[in-house]
Amino acid sequence: MHHESISASTFLTDPGNGAGCVLPEGVNFHKAIRTISAGLRIVGCPPAAAAAFRDLAEYTNPDAWTNDSAVPMNWRRQGVMAASMGITARRLWQIERTLEQYKVIERATPANGYRGHRQLEDGSGCSCGLSFAPAIRSYNFFRSIQVEEEQRAAAIEASRGDLRRAVGQLRRGIQTLRNLAPDHELIDEAETFRGSLPATGCRSREVARFASAAAETRAFNERLETAISACSEAFHVEETTHACQKDSTCYIQIQPKKEPVIVAHRAPTQNINTTADHPHSPQPSAQPAHPSPQVNLSDSAIFSLMTDDLQMLVNIQPTDLSARERLFAASEKHCAALGIHHSAWQEALDVMGAELAVLALIILDRNRFHPDHPVKSPGGALRALTRRAIAGEMHLDRAIWAIWARERLGRQPKSDQSGAASPEAAATDGAPVPFPARGGLYLDNYWEPIRGAECNWDDRIVADKFRAFARKNNISLDQADIETIFRRYCRRLPRA
Repeated sequence: MHHESISASTFLTDPGNGAGCVLPEGVNFHKAIRTISAGLRIVGCPPAAAAAFRDLAEYTNPDAWTNDSAVPMNWRRQGVMAASMGITARRLWQIERTLEQYKVIERATPANGYRGHRQLEDGSGCSCGLSFAPAIRSYNFFRSIQVEEEQRAAAIEASRGDLRRAVGQLRRGIQTLRNLAPDHELIDEAETFRGSLPATGCRSREVARFASAAAETRAFNERLETAISACSEAFHVEETTHACQKDSTCYIQIQPKKEPVIVAHRAPTQNINTTADHPHSPQPSAQPAHPSPQVNLSDSAIFSLMTDDLQMLVNIQPTDLSARERLFAASEKHCAALGIHHSAWQEALDVMGAELAVLALIILDRNRFHPDHPVKSPGGALRALTRRAIAGEMHLDRAIWAIWARERLGRQPKSDQSGAASPEAAATDGAPVPFPARGGLYLDNYWEPIRGAECNWDDRIVADKFRAFARKNNISLDQADIETIFRRYCRRLPRA
């Protein structure tokens, strides 16, 4: 690429044209080209002309843009330049005329498209080319309109984000109210209002449109909160008798201008120490990093919320542990079965505290069988709940009410009811029971007793090693004699 510049005194008809033109301090050639090209698009210059400006500027001397004693010039012949850009010479001539109207170039090109220096018959010199001195003089203007456009875009995105958050809260409020009172008159009105809101992904450039929609949505959310609080109080009066035992009293305490919280008063004989010094009990910090609303339930109420898998896991914990310690140990082990990374679990413990983290896990595990919106990724959902706890927006009480409401309607199972045959049923029918393709065996009612009878290794280690052994020897996990092969493999393992 050939770069060339000339002194200001030799420019075609105006010896002073471009003299003293220099970019502001800290602005180099490439930044100036990007800024002016973007500014041209903002002011309405055709995109083809704005793109051609960058190509034309590339054939100037970059040092001339920052040197007040020289003017950046493009001397390439019009036909050669057009060929390199993939357009005709006539089209390039039209583009140059357009850029000249936008005051970013000055052109001195004869009809034959000649550019460069030549000697005339009278002995005088003639210089023909494109001067970019006007672009240097216009840099501050293009930079200012670019800053204004960036500020406008940031304001639009901020108002769009406010509307997006308000709509998300509206959607959650509608679902909560539908769980508590399916026939509530406000549900249809809320759905109609939600449909009238502008889409947050539209290309509207009106800040006021998103801001007014967000304000209207927040006002409607307050109406929903009032209706939810009233329905929750009325609903829980009936539900309390199903969740409480003789030795514990559980009720909903509605506080003015605050979210309803679940509070439990237990008999003094019960041990509810959740930070006992036991190897199976998690050791969270004494004070959670972001305190959440207190959510305590009786042991029986918590146990009734669990899925069948978690209930079985709690029941097989050592009997020398207290009820809460068995729950913590089972929850920690159940995280691995659900695919929850230990870092996500530890973060939940640090932010929420032990009891709220366990309750959150129970709710997420139960909602894996949600009839309408099942939880697909418990690990991701737990991290999302942790972020809500940090922001003070976690409401486990609503999730518990929703589970109770769906249980009353028979729409909240405690296990997978997809209709697949259980291992016990398959074994009864005489069909071979396939070995699990992933995970441990502690929740498997068929393979875990076999492992326990043949070896004393950890169930997950045994399962991983056996699957590796099967892959190495081309053994299918669902072949007819897989149980015999697994028994022999376990017997050969040394005692741990």
